Amino acid sequence: METLCPKCESPNRAGARFCVRCGQPLPNVVPTPQPPPAPVPEPAPASPPPAWQPQQRPAAPLTWAQPQSSAAAPPPYVPQPAQAAYAPPVNYAAASVSTGKGHRFIGPAGAAAFLLFFLPWISVSCQGKHVMSVSGFNLAAGSEVASAYGPAQLPSTPILFLMLLAAIACIVVGVLVYLRRLPKRIGAVAALAAVAIGLLALLNAGSTQTATQGADTSLMRIDPQLGLIGTLIAYVVIVVGAVLDLRTKP
Repeated sequence: METLCPKCESPNRAGARFCVRCGQPLPNVVPTPQPPPAPVPEPAPASPPPAWQPQQRPAAPLTWAQPQSSAAAPPPYVPQPAQAAYAPPVNYAAASVSTGKGHRFIGPAGAAAFLLFFLPWISVSCQGKHVMSVSGFNLAAGSEVASAYGPAQLPSTPILFLMLLAAIACIVVGVLVYLRRLPKRIGAVAALAAVAIGLLALLNAGSTQTATQGADTSLMRIDPQLGLIGTLIAYVVIVVGAVLDLRTKP
């Protein structure tokens, strides 16, 4: 408890004899004894948890399944209609070019036959000695070619130019069918006709040359070369492509 100075009324600690501010002697004040604090009660011991006991579930009441109402029943099964059969398009030209891959062989084979026309077709030898090599263009135009005995003038066979025209026709047919400007079946028939004309021209030219030379061919030997063999192979490819186009259903 603080003690007030009787002179300056400054507070001083309890039991001080002089004022800390003015030095005035302070009266002796006996402090009032404070009562002891009340004892804190101890907490009661916690009771142990109750032992576990199984609980009995109440028996469910016996119920019978109720029939579903007609409103909740699923709808009856309705079979789906069968898909309609494929009907070819009315436009025959569109149908003929939509399928089939034979025309993809006709055009390249015709281009190969065109190039092979200018390569050596036959090789002429006399008594085992090579004399000259002649291309399809030389045979058709009758131009002058070099031989082992000097320049030789060949007789012209204009009918062989039909083989060159047949190759060009096959190129045109292949391009038109590929671009869908010509029906596939019509293109196949045109390619077969071109091949037939080319083969007929080759056979006619061969028979004409044999009849013209006569007995002179007994001393010469004529062998086919790359140009003639390749042309025949190209014709076979054209025929196969045309047959594939004809066998394809529209």
